[in-house]
Amino acid sequence: MDKIDKVLKYTGKIKVLTGLHIGAGNDAVEIGGSDSPVIKDKISGMPYIPGSSVKGRMRWILEKSRGEYAIDQRRNEGVPGDDPNKVTTKLFGSNSANTTVSPTRVIFRDCYLTSEYVKKFKDGEWDIELKMENTIDRISGKTRQGGLRNSERVPAGVVFDFNMGLLIIEGDNEAEFKKVIEEGIKLLELTYIGGSGSRGYGSVKFEEMKWE
Repeated sequence: MDKIDKVLKYTGKIKVLTGLHIGAGNDAVEIGGSDSPVIKDKISGMPYIPGSSVKGRMRWILEKSRGEYAIDQRRNEGVPGDDPNKVTTKLFGSNSANTTVSPTRVIFRDCYLTSEYVKKFKDGEWDIELKMENTIDRISGKTRQGGLRNSERVPAGVVFDFNMGLLIIEGDNEAEFKKVIEEGIKLLELTYIGGSGSRGYGSVKFEEMKWE
């Protein structure tokens, strides 16, 4: 049985640099509503960043940058790696039940607004923005009929708390794991989180990061 030596916390802030959209899904759009709303806490109505979104994006970009993903031969597409010797598999877990990989080491918490930005939201100093976009006809170069759509976004400047855990199991290389997580954070900053990153959404900055 794998023995846990320690549990580390990695905390800090996520500052939104360009409008952030992490979709909630919307099967029935209300009149005057958004075609693509952001995910919100059911009780407070305030936006948050799901831990699963940060984890999934970080895993994908680390596997791509390190070449540690696998190929699903049936579908001819890349999938999370299963090699127990790869650090990304050790950190994020296996994609298969048929491999002897130790338990997932990383625990990503949902990221909620800092207390400062909760107060500012309640005081009406900021609100979720509605971003209008057009679909362009590739031949005429004009807006396609019915091509106007809108998406909700968390505006630039808003700050969320970031909190993740890292299990260190007996025999693990703690320094390597911390280095790879920090590498993943930097890659998220260099790219984006959430949807529509290629259209300028989701640029973020991780601040005040520390291990405990």
